[in-house]
Amino acid sequence: MQGLWLASFAAGLLLQLSVIRALSQRAWREFFLVFVYVIAMLLASVAQAASFFSFGTPAGSPLHYAAYYWITDGILQVLVLGVVLSLVRRSAERRPAGIVTSRALAASALIVALVSFAAYGDRNLNTRMSLVARNIGFLAVLANLVLWAFLIRRRHPDRTVLLLSGGLGVEMAGKAIGHSLRTLAPSLVTVGNLVIVISYLFGLYVWWQAFRHWQPDPPPLSG
Repeated sequence: MQGLWLASFAAGLLLQLSVIRALSQRAWREFFLVFVYVIAMLLASVAQAASFFSFGTPAGSPLHYAAYYWITDGILQVLVLGVVLSLVRRSAERRPAGIVTSRALAASALIVALVSFAAYGDRNLNTRMSLVARNIGFLAVLANLVLWAFLIRRRHPDRTVLLLSGGLGVEMAGKAIGHSLRTLAPSLVTVGNLVIVISYLFGLYVWWQAFRHWQPDPPPLSG
């Protein structure tokens, strides 16, 4: 099983570096928060892998790895929600409805996180944080659906944002399903982890394709 996680880590690292390279060539200013998020993913992956493969050392322990995992996962949850909300505002073309919607979703995310963390206070760390991540994940999926609704209402939707939304949708749905499986029974923990990893890698691949072919909007015609 350790070999499988090593392979998934290597694949994720390769895709993360590919997305960063594609973004850094031209699109990073246009999608700055996405750029920050992908760099944070890379740093989190390195930190989690270093902790995971230290199990065999005196400092390594499952609790040690779980602490690293949930700290980095919490940071990434905040960033990915920020990415979705920034794309909602972008796709709403600065209309008041889009601004109000993004603020309402941000407030809802904070409330859901606080209520979930308090409600599952009697569970162990992994179960508690899996449930919190599941709830926030479902809210992020809802925010992404709002983004999709804004996109399809436009006469000429932004192809790059469509791909970003699609990749996020697969990743976040897979993560929500995976965390739900992890909490159902101990025998489903590995299956849940696999669902999370596969959806995560597919989402990264879609993002890589989106930025590989990104072209800046042409300047408006004068006169």
